[in-house]
Amino acid sequence: MKLLSGLFWLLKHPNTKNHFLTLIKVCWWKVNQLLFKFPVLVKLTPKIKLICPANNDYASMIVYTTWPEFEQMHYLLKSLKTNSIFIDIGAGIGEHVILAASKIKTGKIIAFEPDDEARSYLTQSIQLNNLKSLVQVEKLVVAQKNGRIGFDNNQTSELRKISIAKRSPKLLAISLDSYCQKNKIKQIELLKIDVEGAEFLVLSGAKQLLSQQKIQRLIVELNPKCQTLGLTIKQTLQLLQQFNYQLFDEQQRKISNISTYLFNHQLTSTIFAQAK
Repeated sequence: MKLLSGLFWLLKHPNTKNHFLTLIKVCWWKVNQLLFKFPVLVKLTPKIKLICPANNDYASMIVYTTWPEFEQMHYLLKSLKTNSIFIDIGAGIGEHVILAASKIKTGKIIAFEPDDEARSYLTQSIQLNNLKSLVQVEKLVVAQKNGRIGFDNNQTSELRKISIAKRSPKLLAISLDSYCQKNKIKQIELLKIDVEGAEFLVLSGAKQLLSQQKIQRLIVELNPKCQTLGLTIKQTLQLLQQFNYQLFDEQQRKISNISTYLFNHQLTSTIFAQAK
């Protein structure tokens, strides 16, 4: 069932122009994953490339579609300017970071990725595209406060996340408010958060920035795994509304009733938020 739903999503994706060639690409990639395990280069734009490792499920979607999170990536390019500040919390292998670098030239990109494996590929893609002067990579967990926090690293790299389990290894954590104050960042054009359920914790550590609307726009993945941390998606949405942010779904429709939105979106989804 999961295979069929994945195939249906792929064939309906906006970047899928030829179904036959797409299926050939899937078969080739699956063989590579099983036998050869070669990373491949995917052109996110004509001038910028991303390294996609064979052992990463999200990288597979990039190989198949180039822009798997189509609405997010379009929103990112539309929101950024040449001199923008873009912060990616949970940058993974760096698809949004590298795409943002196709737009930002004199601004700054900051990528937080505590997982060593994902960060290694992110760093390689930065070097490949000669972006070391533009992109700052941080081996930090972004949370509600500074200190050390549990981090589950037993799953595949794209699913590793903050954990409250007692035996989880502790990693260095920082709040976004603290980081921006320390590094004299006064304005963020776009903040992306993809942290496998810890969205509320990240935003709780950015209340100063949010209250002053120093973050102009946000892309936030809403993940039901927040329940493992004793949190709810509704808390995340209410926190953003508390600081006077307008919320939109992936079709750019305004979210006016949180309860109705949650009823209609029970699986992982993405919301966009803009300062009023």
